[in-house]
Amino acid sequence: MTVREASRYLKVNLMTVYKLAQRGMIPASKVGGNWRIKKELLDEWLIKQASGKRLILVVDDDDTICDIMKDVISKRGHRVIAVNNGESAIKEVKRHRFDLIFLDIIMPGTTGLETFKVIKQLNPKALVVVVTGFPDHRLVSEAIAQGPFMVMRKPFGLQEIHDVLDMLFKP
Repeated sequence: MTVREASRYLKVNLMTVYKLAQRGMIPASKVGGNWRIKKELLDEWLIKQASGKRLILVVDDDDTICDIMKDVISKRGHRVIAVNNGESAIKEVKRHRFDLIFLDIIMPGTTGLETFKVIKQLNPKALVVVVTGFPDHRLVSEAIAQGPFMVMRKPFGLQEIHDVLDMLFKP
């Protein structure tokens, strides 16, 4: 959508949409000097603004960790998508703008480090929490050098998940 189309869609002043796009307050990107807005991302943004819910991605090859994190995070009122590999994570990041990503670094196939690099290319402002049971592993060191928001060490308890959410999304 153009800014004009988004303005009509949202039923707000054209300059308001333009200023929101300039300030990075709505999901928009500049293409050839003009702002473009994907309707799907705009709809997702509107829902999030209305509900206060955040969209969080959990990426871990361990189903139990995915289930626990999904349960804890969704009970806090947030929407959660959990995937078991880097390839699926990249697909989801292409489809959604996540408020937070929990990313296991040591995974078969596309590693968490490779996934992290692609996530940062697709969304340089993405908040990523590296999750690992091997803090001394070479991939973890390389990921930390790429600048994740923080590192969460396995095994972790439910309180650590709550602490991260509280730190990022003040209750």
